[in-house]
Amino acid sequence: MILDNIKRFVKLAKKGNIIYFDTNYKISFPDEDYLNYPYELGENEVIMSFQNNIYIVYDKETTLVECFFDMEPDYVQSEYYLNDFSKNTGYTDYCYQYIKSSPNILLTNCLILGLGIGNIPNLLIQKFNDKINIIDCVDINKILCVIYKLFFNVSNKIKIYNEKAEDFIENTKKIYDYVFIDIPCFIVNKKFMDNIKKIITKKCFIQINLIGSGIEDIVPEELFNDFTIIESKIIDENNIFFLANK
Repeated sequence: MILDNIKRFVKLAKKGNIIYFDTNYKISFPDEDYLNYPYELGENEVIMSFQNNIYIVYDKETTLVECFFDMEPDYVQSEYYLNDFSKNTGYTDYCYQYIKSSPNILLTNCLILGLGIGNIPNLLIQKFNDKINIIDCVDINKILCVIYKLFFNVSNKIKIYNEKAEDFIENTKKIYDYVFIDIPCFIVNKKFMDNIKKIITKKCFIQINLIGSGIEDIVPEELFNDFTIIESKIIDENNIFFLANK
């Protein structure tokens, strides 16, 4: 495992409670008034601001890392504990426990649509590394891709693609055994799922975390009618679906 990135992150976090990255990712240490972040930092917290668009909040005591967007400060985009990637709550833990209890799920070639700061790929590597050949991670947000490469990528099995999820699945020639989808629900339409079906094996297992406005309009039986719905659940306002290829 490549832990040098995380060591670099922890070392940087010791230099100040507020760390700012400009458009060239040059580092400075401004005062709190420089940030747009709406919350007061805790005693043990460090905040890294990336162009005042994305905030990474790190608790030095618990090692919890959380990612927030300036446009959605009340919603945690991604989170995990650096001392144990599997020490999670909410939908991440729910997904992990299901994989753990299902030995027939193949993880040889994995696809993650919606990277965040990497809670899902890092969890897979820490707990199921021997089963994994490659994890392709796709995210439209260039800054998130850079943040992950700088600080949180833990394995050379993880490959990052900065593009739209819908474009990637339409153009890729790869075939996957496991797919995790964590993107706004308006993107996951019938065409999207038709393209997913073209790039997966017959035994592929799919986990979907549907988020965002419009979620109440989704009819799972219509959207996923070409798949078997194994389980569905609402956790922390996230709609989780586990699907199997028919």
